[in-house]
Amino acid sequence: MEKDEVTMSIYVLESLLIDLETEEDLYKVSYDRIRDKSKELFKRYKIEIRICKLLSEFSSCESKEDAIKIYDDFLEKKADGEVKYKEFFEVDFSEFDKGNITYSIKQNKMPTAIYDPEIANSILYKNYSGLKKISEKVIVNVIQLFEECFKKILTNFIYNKPEAYFYDKQIKYKDLIGKDFEKLKFELVEQTAEENMYDVLKTITKINEIHNLHLEKYKDIYEDFIEIYLRRNIIVHNNCTVNEQYLSQIPQKYKNIKIGEQLKCSEDYINHSISTIFNFVFLLYYCIGTTEEHISILNKTAFELLKKEKWKQAMFCYDLLSKIKTIDNENKTNFMINYYNAKKHVFGLTMVQDEIEKFDISGMSDMFVIAKNLLLENHKEVSEQLEDSYPKTYNSFIIQDWPIFCEYRKSKEYEEFRQKHIDDFENYKFTIQENDN
Repeated sequence: MEKDEVTMSIYVLESLLIDLETEEDLYKVSYDRIRDKSKELFKRYKIEIRICKLLSEFSSCESKEDAIKIYDDFLEKKADGEVKYKEFFEVDFSEFDKGNITYSIKQNKMPTAIYDPEIANSILYKNYSGLKKISEKVIVNVIQLFEECFKKILTNFIYNKPEAYFYDKQIKYKDLIGKDFEKLKFELVEQTAEENMYDVLKTITKINEIHNLHLEKYKDIYEDFIEIYLRRNIIVHNNCTVNEQYLSQIPQKYKNIKIGEQLKCSEDYINHSISTIFNFVFLLYYCIGTTEEHISILNKTAFELLKKEKWKQAMFCYDLLSKIKTIDNENKTNFMINYYNAKKHVFGLTMVQDEIEKFDISGMSDMFVIAKNLLLENHKEVSEQLEDSYPKTYNSFIIQDWPIFCEYRKSKEYEEFRQKHIDDFENYKFTIQENDN
């Protein structure tokens, strides 16, 4: 098979970013709605919930006397307003030694149909189950988005190094007859990519070795990705319960769990998973992208993260971009400025100030001198330098839009500069005139 050097557009990165943000937004809307409903239910069924909690405490008591003591203390508590539990709630301990406890609610004090712990328990479980399913569904969806991107990545790898994937491939003579060679090649690549999607983690290990990606240099994100991918598997196949297969495959840092343990997909875990999936895909595309066009698109995507104030992700991306050996000094400096801007917002200016001050921009244009002062939040110096070079270095649009100016835009110096150039900074209002016809 003839080896053709195939390059691939990385615009799919932008689509992935949008799709992941959509998943995140949908999750937050759905989760907040159910959580608000939960708060209402907890408030509405607070009496029933307390009774349920009391009944569960009885099961852990070693003796009837211990249970009765807890019960007596509970009866003196206020249930609603001035009404105490002893006025309407009663427990029968006569068969406690047999493992049986019965309770009753006096209907003349509290309507049984309303104050029923079993009804409350069922409603709250349904709500909890809804929160659990929403959270788990996000993990399933983001892994699906990853797999769609990964198949494109894998296809690119196969095209560029076919001998590593087709060394044992046999083609029947009948499949060659009457076939266009380019079409046959396309079908073979697609088929091989599909076959390698059955065990994605194994395939990632395979391409890491074949193409010398050195993913082990990015151990933290690689291991985090592996855990998320494996968790998706047990969500789908084992109700998010740890089994032997999951435990044997997860990285060592995650092994402080036991078989049978139920894993929770908390809000923090969801946010971490979404950012990890994107970062890992960005890393894979970074390993592929060697042309100027690819680097430009990677930079554009990272810049979008900056604009959206996703500082941790932007810091990761620009750290990668600044290490590209083929870029010139101006681009490297630009990547480093964006990296420091992200890092400053993650750790605070105090933590990175020395590092920024040591950043060498000698011999660079005014644009980079101003950028360094923006990083250090020397707002007075920034305004003075802008007055000397505006709008040649930075125009009004850039000042109002670029992330490097985000702290400057909060300063009094910015307001003063803006007033001096109000014609450039004026906000125009557009109105739509209705057609009388």
